[in-house]
Amino acid sequence: MTEKGMADFGLEENALLGELSIEEMQQLYVKMAERCKSLEQIIEVNDISRLGQLVCKYQNNSKELLKQIAMILPAVEYSPTETKEIVKLLDYLEGLHEKLEAYVVKGNLPETTLDKTECFGEHEKMRTVSFINFKGGVGKTTVSTNFAYAISLLMNSGIRILFIDNDKQGNASDWFEADRQYGTIANVLMGDVPVRKVIQRTRYEDIDLIAADTGLIEANARLMQGGSCNEAVILREALQEVAEDYDLCIIDNPPDINMSVLNALSITDDVIIVTFPEKDSLAGAKEIMGQIKQVKKLNQGLNLSGILVNAFSGHQAVYQCIDEMKNKHLPVFRTKIHYANKEAKNFLNVARQGKKSIFEVSPSCVIARDIFDFSKEYLGVAL
Repeated sequence: MTEKGMADFGLEENALLGELSIEEMQQLYVKMAERCKSLEQIIEVNDISRLGQLVCKYQNNSKELLKQIAMILPAVEYSPTETKEIVKLLDYLEGLHEKLEAYVVKGNLPETTLDKTECFGEHEKMRTVSFINFKGGVGKTTVSTNFAYAISLLMNSGIRILFIDNDKQGNASDWFEADRQYGTIANVLMGDVPVRKVIQRTRYEDIDLIAADTGLIEANARLMQGGSCNEAVILREALQEVAEDYDLCIIDNPPDINMSVLNALSITDDVIIVTFPEKDSLAGAKEIMGQIKQVKKLNQGLNLSGILVNAFSGHQAVYQCIDEMKNKHLPVFRTKIHYANKEAKNFLNVARQGKKSIFEVSPSCVIARDIFDFSKEYLGVAL
């Protein structure tokens, strides 16, 4: 938070939230509440009344209070405007979020156990969700793998998940510590083995895996030579023999549009576009929408579930980018994955190196909380 942003709320440049008294915290809350009420353009500031209730319950342990506040302070959304007041508020809230995050090193996620039938219904086939973006480096693999773990947590071992790595880089497979001797998705696409032969168990009881490796390069080249629609539905036909064994199939797709991606889309119910809030995000989303329209000829049930914004921050340009997507009638998830601050980046690095989910390293860090909330939003659970 800038010095000016702090001064707007009566804070000194070196003030730390943990050093504020109860009276100062209450005054700070009142100022925030008044500022929010004066900005009619703000749709929601995450039910700021809850923040006030926590301040009123403040006793002796300020860090415990701040930990609770941090758990309920995700992204602020509003209809963009050029007013300086909104910029000030966003600047302050983003700084507040960063400071609160420093107090939350490790803890537990809220206890939530969902009923599988309520979320997926009584269905005869597994539901398939594809994470996709034709641009690389936007966090698809990090989000999709941790999404799988979060869904398992939410269902409390009441769900069977099949994770398919559809990227020749095989990063998700490495994260799951795949044994390539089982075979990969490339073997399935080339018709070498039945799909059941390449499915392997992971260290997580509820999650099975179909791995990937560079064999996808040859598989895609061979399928391109076929030149018929049949090559685009090989995976769909192959997965029919195991569809009743799983409730949810999660596909991590590469930043390409090739035959393996078309095969993934041919069996997908929900497409989730993971993107950064950048200028070219809208163009990328439109390109994916064009592909979805084409694949609908093969899969009438294909649906754009929404755009998941990754690396979210409180800058006005970010909100303008999101608003532009909404103005083009593109569905944007309410939950955003925050830009990882220094501490969150450290947790992510530890998780990657240890081949663990972020929930196993720091379940209360900002990235874990965001992915957890996104998983609940996807399942239709009120946040």
